[in-house]
Amino acid sequence: MVLGMFEYMKRIFFVLFALLISLNLAAKGKIVTFDIDSKILGCEKTTSVYLPEGYDENEDEFYPVLYLLHGLGGTHNTWKEYGVLTISDMHFAAGLANPMIIVMPDASGVNENHRGRNSGYANRPGWRYEDFFFEELIPAVEEMYRTKVGKEYRAVAGLSMGGHGSALFAMSRPEYFSSAYLMSARLSGVPEISPDRTEDYVEMLREYEFTRIFPEMTAEEIAEVSQVRWFLDCGDDDYLLDGTLTLFAQMRSKGVPVELRVRNGAHNKYYWIESLPIALTFVSAGFEK
Repeated sequence: MVLGMFEYMKRIFFVLFALLISLNLAAKGKIVTFDIDSKILGCEKTTSVYLPEGYDENEDEFYPVLYLLHGLGGTHNTWKEYGVLTISDMHFAAGLANPMIIVMPDASGVNENHRGRNSGYANRPGWRYEDFFFEELIPAVEEMYRTKVGKEYRAVAGLSMGGHGSALFAMSRPEYFSSAYLMSARLSGVPEISPDRTEDYVEMLREYEFTRIFPEMTAEEIAEVSQVRWFLDCGDDDYLLDGTLTLFAQMRSKGVPVELRVRNGAHNKYYWIESLPIALTFVSAGFEK
C-alpha cells in the first residue's frame, strides 16, 4: 500500500512537472536592463527588469511591480542567475500568481567580488542609496515601463542583505508598498569586520538592527507599518533564523499582519530559489487586495 501510494505521488509529480515545462515553453517573458546616471550616488547604476509574457503585445495593459533585491556579493544579475525568468514564466502561466513587472536593482559593493564599500540599501555618509531608490529608481521605472502606480501596486522582497533592505524600505516608507517578503534576512546581530564585510557595511547593520528598532517605534509608526503585509521566510538551518523568529514575535505582539515560514534549508541559493514562487503568490494576493 505504501509503495503504491509512493508510485501514485511520483506519477502526479511527473505529470505536474511536464505541465509546467510545457507552460514554460509557451511563455515569452524577458529580462531587459537599463542604466541610471544617478545624481544622488554620483555614478551609473544598472537595473534588470523582468517583463511578463504579452508585455510588448498588450500596449494598453499596465502591471504591478515587485522590487526584488539581491544579497551581499550580488548584483542586478543575481536573480537572473537564480532563474527568475523561468520561475516567473512558469508561475504566471500556471495561474499561481498574476503577471507583474519585476525590478532587480543593483546595491553591490565596490570591489571584484561586489562585497566592498557601498554594499547595501541604506543611506550613509557619502552614499545615499535609499534616497536613490525612492527618488530616482522608482520614478525611472514608472516612467519607462507600463506600471500601475501607487502603494497597492508595489511590493518589495529580497534575500539576506536584500531581506534587510526590504525591511528597511517597508518600515521607513510603508506608504510605498502593499507587501514585503523577507528571505533569510539579517534582522538582528552584527558580524565581525572582514574582507567580505567592510566597516561601513557592519556599521550600517548595527544602525539598522530591526529587532532593536521595531520595539522602539511609536504606536503611530507601528500603525503605519501594519498597513504593509509582511512575510518572514527563513530556513531551519540558517544562521540568521533567530532574528526572523524574534521579529515575527515582536510584530505579532503588536498586531502587525505577518506570516512566518520556516522550511528545511540553509542560507543558500537553493533556499531562495524555492522561496521565489511563494513570494510571487504572496505579493500577487496583495496587489489583488
